[in-house]
Amino acid sequence: MTNIEWYKVIHKYNYKTVKHKTCAWIALRFLHIAKQNSELQNRWLPVQTCYEAVEKDEYPDGQQAQKDADRYNLENFVRSISTMHKDTKHNFDGDHNGVLIYRDRANKHYYYVTEPGTKVERPKQGCTLVDGQLVLLSPKRAKAAESPPKEAPTFIATAKKPLPKRGRKRKTVVPVVEENLPPKRSELLLMQSPWDSSEYKKLFKPRENETVRECLIRRIADLAHVNRGEKNWIDIVENHDKDGLCTPDFVFHLRHKCTLLAMAYKHALKLMGTGPSFRDCCTKAAEEYCSTGYNGIVAGSSVARLNAAFRENENFPGLQPKKARPSAAADVAANVEENPYVSDLEL
Repeated sequence: MTNIEWYKVIHKYNYKTVKHKTCAWIALRFLHIAKQNSELQNRWLPVQTCYEAVEKDEYPDGQQAQKDADRYNLENFVRSISTMHKDTKHNFDGDHNGVLIYRDRANKHYYYVTEPGTKVERPKQGCTLVDGQLVLLSPKRAKAAESPPKEAPTFIATAKKPLPKRGRKRKTVVPVVEENLPPKRSELLLMQSPWDSSEYKKLFKPRENETVRECLIRRIADLAHVNRGEKNWIDIVENHDKDGLCTPDFVFHLRHKCTLLAMAYKHALKLMGTGPSFRDCCTKAAEEYCSTGYNGIVAGSSVARLNAAFRENENFPGLQPKKARPSAAADVAANVEENPYVSDLEL
């Protein structure tokens, strides 16, 4: 008999006679520990947390448990749980023994310990563990939830020294570490929102202790108030037209001006700060409003002038009384009587 044949016989004999150890005690021990600890119940736990809970446990049954623990490792832990509760990988309708298993696309195992018969919603693929629950997040939020927070960068400046003269040994330049340096003015401007800049405040002139966005939202509501009632236009006119000089034609154009300016403010809230200027928003509002049939204002510059007139006192000026001279005719007649020889050309 050759050596190869002897090897096959011996290997076959050893395989039949050696008795393999079982790892079922790991799954039973984990279920016993989890039912005594409320922090391990009714929540999804990663496999490492469950593994460490059994690893830290003290074995009350003495040497036999310690002997079996010689084979206790993460691989055997996963195999033991998966073997005993294999039906729960695809069954979440309550038919389980108290442990549910979920494995994501990255082959990460999660366990859920609860009372037998309790129904648990099956997590969707691509879920991320957040506060004991598997939730579906966007790729960016999922990456941020899994990755640890980054440390703040430190500013390192290298001290500059003049080059040594010829013949002398050059000294090593030691880098100087400066911590908590205040940000530069250019960095502060980049961090600042354009809505908090002095340019936007000068353009719209909000009230004291009011942001520019809050100012525009309030003005849109005030301008929309004009078209909610027949006589609401009085609230947007200077002095509330106390002299009664505003004509129906003036009111007609005033309503359109309020609607146009409100549209420009809405476009500003949506577009400004991302590239377009307020003049671009005014032009867009004028182009859209012209399609309704009103052609009193067709240019964005005209809408911008409405903002300049409205931002000071948040109203529009009304009609002014005509400066007539009732005594002008009498003065002309008296002048003709005093100078009868004045020609018509001189008059």
